[in-house]
Amino acid sequence: AAATLAQGGIRDNIQNIRQTIDNFRITDPRVEFLEGGRIQIQADVEDLQAGAKIKLSIETGIEILEGRQIRLIRPAVAIDGQPVPEELIRGFAENIAKELDLGRLEKLLQVRARVFRVRFANNALEIAAFVGLPAGFRI
Repeated sequence: AAATLAQGGIRDNIQNIRQTIDNFRITDPRVEFLEGGRIQIQADVEDLQAGAKIKLSIETGIEILEGRQIRLIRPAVAIDGQPVPEELIRGFAENIAKELDLGRLEKLLQVRARVFRVRFANNALEIAAFVGLPAGFRI
């Protein structure tokens, strides 16, 4: 019974995430792998409810701490070509790190996960990871 309750909570969380994502449309996404282990992501993001559209550009390095936590290294963000203040980016990066902490995701989704390596090679992102799902896991 506990497993069924937990899976119901997981489905509710996933549904809430889907509803939030459905409010936005991402178009023309571009990913470029830069020297020094950095990645640049550019896209147009449209808020479907407000009808507003922006050009978003994110550049960052990525580091994995203890196989469980993602850390963004020197992130930079620009909206419509205007740099976002470093103080805002720092807080945003810290929140992303908290949200993507595998310990938190393990509790939320009831899975086990570890990231062993992240590296940029041949204009691609390579991730070596382990994810263990509970028996009967369904989304």
